[in-house]
Amino acid sequence: MSCIDHGQKGNSQGYGHRGPRKLHRIIFEQYFGYLPEVVMHTCDNPRCINPKHLVAGSWDANNKDRAAKGRSAKSRKDLRKLTLEQVSEIKARYNPKRDPVNGVSALARYYGVDSNTIYHIIKGRTYFENTSM
Repeated sequence: MSCIDHGQKGNSQGYGHRGPRKLHRIIFEQYFGYLPEVVMHTCDNPRCINPKHLVAGSWDANNKDRAAKGRSAKSRKDLRKLTLEQVSEIKARYNPKRDPVNGVSALARYYGVDSNTIYHIIKGRTYFENTSM
């Protein structure tokens, strides 16, 4: 069966929304009667709301699926938003004391990335210096 497009403009990734909730999650819950941690698309189409293309998953399974299909910044350096120079700046600027200018949220806003990206950089979990961009 083919994908069913949600018919909305969609967010920057293409997902449709009803209020704060993503449409594919609403459809999954209505169709299957429960809501898992993550709703994954077997068709890899974020615009799709076909319940037959939606499967229950976990964050770990979703991240592994994305990496296996080459859609992860961890596996594809060309998808990374920050340069190694910016990563060094973030590490130098970071202040753990809820600094409104150099705290995690402020740095995320300044560099245009998610706060988790900043957190993982600070903890040394991503953007390793020995990796060439």
